[in-house]
Amino acid sequence: MGIRKILKSTFLFIFLASSIVLSAQEVANRFHTVKEGETVYGIARQYGMNAEALLQFNPEIDSEGLQIGAKVLIPGSKALELIHAKNVEEQKDTAQYHYHEVEAGQTLYSLAKQYGVKMSDIEEANPIVVSEGLKVGMLIRIPKKTEERTAVPTKDSGEKIPTIAKGSGDTTELTNSDDQWFYHRVASKQTAYSLAKRYTISLDSLYLLNPTAETGLRIGQWLKFPLNRKPKAVAKEKEAQPFEGEVLQAELPSTKTDTPKVSGAAGKSNYFLYKVKAGDTFFNLKKRYFVTEEELIKLNPELKQGLEQGRYIIMPKKEESKELSWLEKILKDKQEEEQPQEVSDQTEAEKKALNTQDTGDEGSLTLPVDSLEIDSTKEYRIAVVLPFRASNYPDTINYRNFNPHRDSEMSMQFYLGLKTAADSLKAQGMNLRLRVYDTEGSPNRIKAIAQDMRENKIDLVFGPAYKRNVELLSDELKEIPIISPLSMAVEVDNKPNLVQMIPSDAVRQKRIADLVNNHYPQAKVYFAHCGSADEKAEAQAIKAYLNPRSQEYVSKIVDCDELQNSRSFSLGPKDTLPKVVVLLSNKPVFTTDLISKLYSLRDTNIVLVGSPRVLAMPTMELHYLNALNFATYEVRNVEYEDSLTQDLIKDFRATFEADAGPFAIQGFDASYFFLKQLWTKGPYLLDSLEPALMRGTGFDFIRKEGGGLENQFLFLSQIKDFELKRLD
Repeated sequence: MGIRKILKSTFLFIFLASSIVLSAQEVANRFHTVKEGETVYGIARQYGMNAEALLQFNPEIDSEGLQIGAKVLIPGSKALELIHAKNVEEQKDTAQYHYHEVEAGQTLYSLAKQYGVKMSDIEEANPIVVSEGLKVGMLIRIPKKTEERTAVPTKDSGEKIPTIAKGSGDTTELTNSDDQWFYHRVASKQTAYSLAKRYTISLDSLYLLNPTAETGLRIGQWLKFPLNRKPKAVAKEKEAQPFEGEVLQAELPSTKTDTPKVSGAAGKSNYFLYKVKAGDTFFNLKKRYFVTEEELIKLNPELKQGLEQGRYIIMPKKEESKELSWLEKILKDKQEEEQPQEVSDQTEAEKKALNTQDTGDEGSLTLPVDSLEIDSTKEYRIAVVLPFRASNYPDTINYRNFNPHRDSEMSMQFYLGLKTAADSLKAQGMNLRLRVYDTEGSPNRIKAIAQDMRENKIDLVFGPAYKRNVELLSDELKEIPIISPLSMAVEVDNKPNLVQMIPSDAVRQKRIADLVNNHYPQAKVYFAHCGSADEKAEAQAIKAYLNPRSQEYVSKIVDCDELQNSRSFSLGPKDTLPKVVVLLSNKPVFTTDLISKLYSLRDTNIVLVGSPRVLAMPTMELHYLNALNFATYEVRNVEYEDSLTQDLIKDFRATFEADAGPFAIQGFDASYFFLKQLWTKGPYLLDSLEPALMRGTGFDFIRKEGGGLENQFLFLSQIKDFELKRLD
């Protein structure tokens, strides 16, 4: 996070999308404090920026991630205007947009009326208009109406294409006058997300370059990508991973040089950012970069106080400079560094070898599979770390007036479910010892708890129950597997010992797309929200996972104000095709108003998809949701008719004289699954976790690169005949 603090005192910036270097007087610095749940895309849209530009101004986000409470550098109004103008100029797409220079007296309303589009469409195409307003002289994009648009270039499009050359495999190369882009034809099952990942480009940039993709990818559609993102050898890549679709490339003239080519604004700028290293002095910087102390202080007034290690400073770029800046390294045109490296079979084998023990087989690990191979003499020491908040209650409790803290109820239910699982495994022969810790919900207790665990040689940890406490404990106990079963939004990056049980927002977004792809593949899709940056970002993320169709299919529903003020409400004519409405707003008034108006349409083909919190709203009418075929995603879904679940509930009631609530079943599922893994695999339990469907929860883990494991499983459920039933 050092760069954010460092840049507070830096008043000059090199704009990555512009060759203009702004002076301190022209830039008004702003800093945004990151809140829980915020995304890079959402913050960028909030300030009228491109997400890539925000990352370029804050490069440490790439390495450290977006941390709650961190300060993100936001350039001022003048900077945004210059960036916007330069981006619009460099990325003109006259096939999809009109380009209009704002004149005195013109308003958003008058422009929308002049071009026959919605004001919201103009705002969406020009985020700066939302944050800074419409200004005289501003060059803006205005989306063309469908009938005015022309297709992305293809060999049959009417555009001038000199030659078509067939390539190997599924690759077609196109040579024409455009030397900045290549084109990809969308194939079945390819999504915006998979293509963005394949060509290492952000979703924000994909949609900026291909505006029609926002209405849903179409099979056979041509998408434009920057040329330096094209895989170097498609034929080899196809061997490694089967790939559908065609790629058209506008080839660059060959250049032979031993010096890395710096393209774009970085190549034109006379400055770069340099990070001060330990031992740097004005004298050795002068020797390496041929810049005097006076020149540096003029560019960086804060250097009057001396050089500070880790600070980014503005350095003039001179021909004699010995090093490339981080900015140049990011933008240099070396395709072998632009593309993700393929992992060879040998590398994978080496990785597996590191995670196996010597059993006499060639690189394979033989795991015990039944009780004959399990070491029943070993004692497994298990820690349970939860906020019981025992200090809140006196030794003697008046049960009539007993009103426990929610943490206490949740923790006790989870613990009793865990203990039920432990007792079951003990009966099978597993030698277990439980050690229980009460965090009281305070991070101040974590270090002491961690030290006690080390002294007692704990093998496996369940808990704690708050994001901050989970991450603190994981950092303290890097050598012990930690199962986080209750906390949301826990980050497993750089924490290989951490397992996150509650699926992330990205998983939820993908599961909503799965619901549409698998159950309503021909549906028209609408997104209902109130227009916040985060809600728009979430809609974009869901769209990115939708399979392509033969025609446009993603529509945008009215926002909060339009819904409230509209006299008539419609999703178009009734037909036999379903209409999926994805509800992304959590505002109760908007939610109830939307559901009421959808219900009034009396269209049996509407499917409403929303958060399970909708079911808990006190004003919600169940018959409305039933009529709208309401579907949702759930972390827990208990099948009470299942005989194994009934046995668990019966045993729980007999042992503890209490009913097994959702947290108790969650505690049983998590602990039975991981304790069994520990018993059969020992310290290697996290290396080979198979998907599993338990009593009321499901597990499907993936390991984040360089980090821990994340659960990817969510139930998809739908109300049918007034009952919530599983779809999968």
